Amino acid sequence: MTFLGGVGFFFGPIIGAIVFTLVQTVLSLQTELWAFYAGSLFLATVMYFPGGLAGLMMMHVPVFKLGKARLLVMPYIKTLIPAAIGILGFCALVEMTFHFRHAARGDNEMTLFWTTFDSHTLLPWLIAIAVTGVGIGIAKRTAPALKDAWGEANSAGDVS
Repeated sequence: MTFLGGVGFFFGPIIGAIVFTLVQTVLSLQTELWAFYAGSLFLATVMYFPGGLAGLMMMHVPVFKLGKARLLVMPYIKTLIPAAIGILGFCALVEMTFHFRHAARGDNEMTLFWTTFDSHTLLPWLIAIAVTGVGIGIAKRTAPALKDAWGEANSAGDVS
């Protein structure tokens, strides 16, 4: 929890404890694989945000001090929403694989994202693969614009 929240900040372990407890509580009501998702969140945090979630928040302090936070709104929307959709598509693939492998014989029906379907047919798999690919593809395509906006928002030049 401490690493998830951020070791270098006073409020980091508090944030980590809150996020981990929410992930554990909410996801354990929805899936047996909640520990997999919590571990994936931890791994992504350590790999991509070594300062933890608090460090990620503190990265934005200079942007707000410069008054340029508005420059990041649209790039964040254009990148993070498709990324989240792609991640949900990947989670659907994980859940369908788990159900396919561990469901009782003849138990082909599963409920995912409030939709019930037959996990042993091709269509749900194709939809999940398409959602994953399109979401991650859009996020990868818009990431350079987000990087450019981040650089502009952190520069001490004129506020436009």
